[in-house]
Amino acid sequence: MQLIPSVPQQQQQQKVVGGVIGKYRKPNKLVEGVTVSWSWYDENNGIVEWTFKNNTDNTVTVALFRNGYYFGGAFWPVYLNYPDCRTQWLGAEPKPLEDEGVEDNSPPLALITKDGNHYLVAFAFTLGPGEEWSMLEGGFIPGQLVPSGIQLVPMKYVTVQRMCIGYPQQAVQAWDAQTGTNMTGYQPNPTAFDVTVFSVPQDAPFTDPFPPTVSQGDCKERCNYLLAQVLAALEGDNMKNALQLLAMYLQCISTVITDEEAKELSKIKETLRGLLGGDLQLPL
Repeated sequence: MQLIPSVPQQQQQQKVVGGVIGKYRKPNKLVEGVTVSWSWYDENNGIVEWTFKNNTDNTVTVALFRNGYYFGGAFWPVYLNYPDCRTQWLGAEPKPLEDEGVEDNSPPLALITKDGNHYLVAFAFTLGPGEEWSMLEGGFIPGQLVPSGIQLVPMKYVTVQRMCIGYPQQAVQAWDAQTGTNMTGYQPNPTAFDVTVFSVPQDAPFTDPFPPTVSQGDCKERCNYLLAQVLAALEGDNMKNALQLLAMYLQCISTVITDEEAKELSKIKETLRGLLGGDLQLPL
């Protein structure tokens, strides 16, 4: 079973009939020769089918902006944490998507940027010459919330880079509220990944309800912050809190060190388990 990407409920639109529009501006057409369309796949359950078609003789990579943010944004921490979502980071130069059938198709995630300092997460749809490819998305409500503000955005390959990527917990909470589940995002948060980075045009939209935190390289700054909290707790004679924070620090640092150093840390972690007791919740 595949978990179907979903639109946040806060993106729901109020249905209004009639009224003055004012000055209407169509979204800029940023991609030539590539089209996207949607249709109901399971209207009763709010699932639509997106169909992408590359009508050019070149391989192209695009992102899909709809309903105020990029497809693949918002709930990506949940997608990455559950194998049923069939979602992974793209960590290489893009190549055309393989068609495994509309119910199983799932594109990779990537980072997009305009300036190399600010990043968002989006699905990377890479289509070969003449390729047509479809996938599903859930979370829509017939007559109330349907795909809108649809825009394809060209993605220009920049590099594959080690990135420390974190997410706001509100993203997971919103997923659980909408789906009635009790899921989690990946841990530790943040985590360093080897991720493909794309640039998008300066006039492309650049919004997300739950934007990520992204920094270049491993997550050492996050680890150093936890270590500072450990020292502060020790200065305040709060040994229990200090040991818990130390456990979190060790978990964090284990993601940015060598395998041999990680083995030594495992021994320290086992000692901490004994000191902290089995009744405490430890991220070890």
